[in-house]
Amino acid sequence: MKIESFGVMPDGKEVEKFTIRNRNGMSLSAINYGGIITSLYVPDKNGKFGDVVLGYDTLEEYMADDMYMGSVIGRCADRVAGATFLLDGRQYTLFKNAGENSNHGGRRGFGKKWWHIQEKQTRDGIALRLSYTSLDGEEGYPGKLSVEILYVLTDDNCLVFRYTAMSTKKTLINLTNHTYFNLSAKGNTNVLEHKLQVKTNYFLAANDQCVPTGEFFQVENTPLDFREQKNIQEGMDTTNEQVTFAGGLDHCYVVPSAKEPVLHYEDTESGRVLEIKTLEPGIRVCVANNCNVTGKKGAKYENAAGIAFLAEHFPDSIHHTNFPTVVLPPKHQYSSETRLKFMVKG
Repeated sequence: MKIESFGVMPDGKEVEKFTIRNRNGMSLSAINYGGIITSLYVPDKNGKFGDVVLGYDTLEEYMADDMYMGSVIGRCADRVAGATFLLDGRQYTLFKNAGENSNHGGRRGFGKKWWHIQEKQTRDGIALRLSYTSLDGEEGYPGKLSVEILYVLTDDNCLVFRYTAMSTKKTLINLTNHTYFNLSAKGNTNVLEHKLQVKTNYFLAANDQCVPTGEFFQVENTPLDFREQKNIQEGMDTTNEQVTFAGGLDHCYVVPSAKEPVLHYEDTESGRVLEIKTLEPGIRVCVANNCNVTGKKGAKYENAAGIAFLAEHFPDSIHHTNFPTVVLPPKHQYSSETRLKFMVKG
């Protein structure tokens, strides 16, 4: 493992960049701040390695970022409607950072916290072990929550996210990672002509605040039908109300099986392919809509510069009894795993 200085937070905590590499040369770098994945180098069809994730060059840029680039998301990923919820008859109030709703953990969610990072050898390969303790009442959530995340690099070019957590009180938990990918590994390009396949018949209907209504809509006869591989651009048809509400492709799909990949993303020019399978019931496919920032090495990240895949429990599950629960009882272990397999084609 290679460790480099990456800056100092306002509270004086030093931030370092940790880099691990598998036997094939695939490498991953992450920093203490937000557990952010700052780079991921994978080969193309000619064996040339390129960085396939969006990000910045400095800590200050990551601290100013409002797109959650590369970061851990928690305690509760995605929206909580009204920024309130009830547990055992008690109402808890969260920070409103998405209209009247709370999003991705609130004002300073897990993507804005300092994570302890160390190297760990696992049965699958070398890993970064991230740990953080969220205090009782942090961002309005009950319970002292101890979290551990593994970023595992396998020797068959998989990046595995393994999450475990335990709380002292009944609380909500829904952890994910918000890395934006662009398989071209070119800074000034978008993903609209890249290919996407999402192997599911359903997505979650949402209102104009991107909060689920509780309904499951069929993808058939909508721009969100990616059951057969097609260009990402084809999912951006804003004549469809659901696409208009989200401002583009930014929807949670229902995962039909944990045993098979639910998603296939491909850049035909580079030959890079990403397949994802997850234990989570949903995967939010989120194009970087309306992006307009300067990224690594001065690259201009504009509309659709990347695409994120947030494997998660359904948004606002606490308010929908027909959704899988995000409630974690005290002293029960939360666990989840998502596997991203990188391949080449052509």
